[in-house]
This record gives sequence, C-alpha cells and structure tokens, in this order.
Amino acid sequence: MKILVSDLDGTLFRDNIICDNDLKSLATLKDNGHKFIVATGRTLEGVRILSEKFNFEYDYLVLCNGSIVMNSSHEIIYKKSIDNSIALSIIKDYIDCEDLYIYLDTGTESYVPVNKYDKKLVAEFADNIKVLNNEKIFRLNCDFQILCFNSISNSIERVEAIKTEIISKYGDLVEVYRNTHFLDIVPKNCSKGDGLNHILNEIGVNTTNVYTIGDSFNDLPMFEITDNSYTFHHVDDLIKANANNHVHYVHECVDHIIKSS
Repeated sequence: MKILVSDLDGTLFRDNIICDNDLKSLATLKDNGHKFIVATGRTLEGVRILSEKFNFEYDYLVLCNGSIVMNSSHEIIYKKSIDNSIALSIIKDYIDCEDLYIYLDTGTESYVPVNKYDKKLVAEFADNIKVLNNEKIFRLNCDFQILCFNSISNSIERVEAIKTEIISKYGDLVEVYRNTHFLDIVPKNCSKGDGLNHILNEIGVNTTNVYTIGDSFNDLPMFEITDNSYTFHHVDDLIKANANNHVHYVHECVDHIIKSS
C-alpha cells in the first residue's frame, strides 16, 4: 500500500476547478488499494465544500496546517489550539491594518471582523460565517485552530513583513506559514508534516511508501518526511529546491505511484 498526501489550494484545486484527469487519477489510486490524504490549511468545512462539489474521497485529513488530524469518519486523531488570549492579541495587533482581510476559525465556527470581510473570498473556505463587530470579536471566549490574514493588495512583501513581526513577538506560541499573499497562523509545533506523522504512526506505513505533493511553503514540512516529494514546475524556486520531483499536475504523481506498485 502506498499513500498520496496532497495539498488542496494551488495543487489539486487550481483556477477554481479540480481537473478531470486529477479526479480520475485519485479514483484509480483508491481502486488500486492505495490511500489518499488531504493536507491543507483549510478547516473541515472548507474541505467539505470542495469534496462535495468535485466528488472525491479521502482516507485522512490534515487540517489547519496540522492543528487538526481526522480519519475519513471525521474522528479526531490529534488536535491542538491557539489559546484565546494569544489569538486575540494577534488580531488586536492587525485589526486596524487597512491592507488585510482577517479570518478566525475554531475548527467548527468561523468568524470575520465586519470591517475585514470579503464575502466572495471567505465563501470559498466556509459556509455560515459569523461577521462580528470588533467589540464582539474581542469578547469571543474560545480557542482557535487557525487565524488567516490575506493582503487585499496581494502584496507578498507586506505579508512577509507581518509574518516576521508575528514570529518576533509570538514565535514561542505559534507557527506562521505564507501561501502567496496569505498567512496561516497555527499553534506552535503544528505543521502538515507533524499532522502526517500522527497518521503514519497510527497506520504503521514506512515513509518510502509515502508521496507528498504541494505548491507552497506550508508544504515543506511534509516534503521532509519522504524522498517522494513533488511540486510543480511553475512554483517559487525555493519550493522547487525542497522537492525531489517536479510535475505539471497531480495525476502525474499518481501515475508514478501506480507504475511503482
């Protein structure tokens, strides 16, 4: 048995679609007795939106960049949260920043400050968003799985600067990952690689049988787990330097898995 671990946004889900060849390859993978793991910055709700729209199945989920790990029945294998006080302190630092959309998620509930709300953008990741004024945001009494910042102007330089600031102030408490002009803030010691290791420890699969594919910096921790790491020809050179194989589409990676079985 081999395992494909794939990112979603920018990897499987590109230009608002999952291409037919990729979907067919995932079905073939499963038909041949192999497993498919989704590893994403999305929450369960965000994955559900895509899995229902494009009709694909998975065996495990690494959600919120590793802060939640689930099996296909959505039973929790691992969960770690950002403490309420830390999360709200980070939000307070940036809630008045004009160039940012802000999104907070507990894993089951999604919140957006009313002055930081882009309905179209947020709808891609969750239904039933609760849009709150700042006073209500800071009265929330819950811990969070992930905080997301998005540069309105699509400025990579701006989000890199914010990433540096957050790591400088909160680096002992959270991890910060950049995906183009998005930032994902998750609990300390959470990554896609850590989440994947929780699954591998449970099912006892050797890493030589694991194949990982992604397109961004938050995918690098899972590239480190196996020599069968894949990314795309078009991505940042720093990402390509950390992946041993470069392809155009996910189905090319699946073809390699099937042929090596």
